[in-house]
Amino acid sequence: MNKKITLPSIIIILLLITTLIPTTTSQDLQQIEELRVFYFDTTTNVTIEEIDALKNPILPGASFETDVNIKFKFELPDLFPSFLIGTKIGNWIMFRDMNQDMSAEIKLSVESPEWCKVKLEEEKITVTNYTYKYIDPVTTKLNITLKTGAEALDNGTIKITASFISPEKWGLNSSEGTLEKTITVDYLPAIKIEIENQTVQIKPLKTNYIPLNITNNGNGKTTVKTKIKNTPENWTISFNESDTELEIGETKFIQLNVTSIKKFDIETIKLEFTPELTQNSDYQGDIISLQISLKNDGSLEDGIIDTTLLIIILIIILLVILVGWIIFKRRYQ
Repeated sequence: MNKKITLPSIIIILLLITTLIPTTTSQDLQQIEELRVFYFDTTTNVTIEEIDALKNPILPGASFETDVNIKFKFELPDLFPSFLIGTKIGNWIMFRDMNQDMSAEIKLSVESPEWCKVKLEEEKITVTNYTYKYIDPVTTKLNITLKTGAEALDNGTIKITASFISPEKWGLNSSEGTLEKTITVDYLPAIKIEIENQTVQIKPLKTNYIPLNITNNGNGKTTVKTKIKNTPENWTISFNESDTELEIGETKFIQLNVTSIKKFDIETIKLEFTPELTQNSDYQGDIISLQISLKNDGSLEDGIIDTTLLIIILIIILLVILVGWIIFKRRYQ
């Protein structure tokens, strides 16, 4: 009984014939390639997965580590049977070497802005057991450190490159994958409030001026919003300006104006200072509180005649003298 030879049988026979061609010197390599019935020459793909950790702004001076995941695969030619992958026959066709395992070396590099220091834990990784479909990624680490002088909302790009360089005999083409991530410097609000003395003697019923200094030690132009948290009853307290703009490293003088009632011993007021980025008020720092004790200097205490009272008394005395003089004149005219 005659058996028909099917197309798959012919392909397998031809593949077996190609495996009988031994590895030879480089001088005969081209002749062997011409004899090869199945020539595996295909594209490869290197992919770097998205890094979510780089989506949020990063504070100056901050240092952290994040995963970098790399995947590798090749495109399976239409006429290449997938069941041959990983077999000696498949290895011969793909790599010209029956004993070659399914592993590929990927070279890694990274670029960054000058205010950001980056380093990959490994400059080379090996992907094993790869195939024409993506498998679990190979993971390495990326270390990132921002310089302390980085200014708020500066943008820069971190570029990671993964390169596969195919060895000369392999039937795989070289390929390269890149991932570019924009990183942003976060706002570091840092202000310093200075006052000569937190207990201040003031004159009742008069406007007293209390000086304060505000310094911007942060990494961006800052607007400091001032607020008086509590005002004693019938007192008048205000700042000479409610918002103070400060360049990086700048110090400015502001003034607290206080007018009290006549009789009091000591009152404590609470002031609040809120730093925010001048160019974007969504970036704010924590509220800084300052308490000041306001003490009566005793200038209007009982037993001491103030100017107003003295004038009234003098006017009364003058009126009495004037009335007495008028009566005296009328009586002796």
